[in-house]
Amino acid sequence: MGIQNLPIQNKQQQIEFVNEKFALDETVGQLHLMMSEVTKEEISPKTVNAACNCVQQLNNTIDMAIKAAKFLSEG
Repeated sequence: MGIQNLPIQNKQQQIEFVNEKFALDETVGQLHLMMSEVTKEEISPKTVNAACNCVQQLNNTIDMAIKAAKFLSEG
């Protein structure tokens, strides 16, 4: 069954499908943990930059999930 023929009926199901296939909740959780932990003991330009990089990747991951759900709805 191709992606265009997937029986996905609503946005919630699309998001759940994308999450299941790409384990987005695990990725987002890990990035959030790393973001929090990197500045836990020290706040310096280096750790703040690392935390900002985690946030950027978190945003990229969420953006990818939104694009994937939109792609599924267009199919």
